[in-house]
Amino acid sequence: MRTLALCLSVMTVPLATTAAAGPPSPAPLSFGDVMARLDTLPQLQAAHLWTDAALAEAEGVAGVPNPDIEARVGQGMPRDAGADGLQWGVEVAVPFDWVGTRRPAFEAARATTDATHQDGLAVRRELLGQLGVLFWQNVFGQHLVATLEETESRVSRLVGMIRLRVDKGDARPTHLPRIETELERVRILRHPVGHVI
Repeated sequence: MRTLALCLSVMTVPLATTAAAGPPSPAPLSFGDVMARLDTLPQLQAAHLWTDAALAEAEGVAGVPNPDIEARVGQGMPRDAGADGLQWGVEVAVPFDWVGTRRPAFEAARATTDATHQDGLAVRRELLGQLGVLFWQNVFGQHLVATLEETESRVSRLVGMIRLRVDKGDARPTHLPRIETELERVRILRHPVGHVI
């Protein structure tokens, strides 16, 4: 549900900015615009970060371990009759892994990297599918609004013509309420659709 809300927010940003600036006419939105905003979705950015983290882990496993350097300074007490005093020491330790475990660890880290990359591609495909559905629903809704506005305009002109015919006596007075009812039906259909789109 959260993904759907984010996808809708990506697709409706141009519509909201044009609606606030002027009359509520929907801005033309191409699928290229949607594709350009695909990489800005948080789910896809998170997938990229997981892939980068797995790649860094694989590089860390493949690298040679760093030596550990340790220095010690302290007051010492001699074992024999010598004088006590300041003693110090330096130690360098190089970790030596067993040769047989290094390659499997690297292959496991590389497999994890490949798996997270495939997960990122799956997230991208899923988001692209959702955005595609929402985009075409948006296009259909825009065309539906345009069609209903055109129908309302034509039925309004028809109401005016029938009103003139009734006033002249060329048509029955019952025709006028019927066509006005049709006009209201078109307005009722257009009103909720126009606010959703």
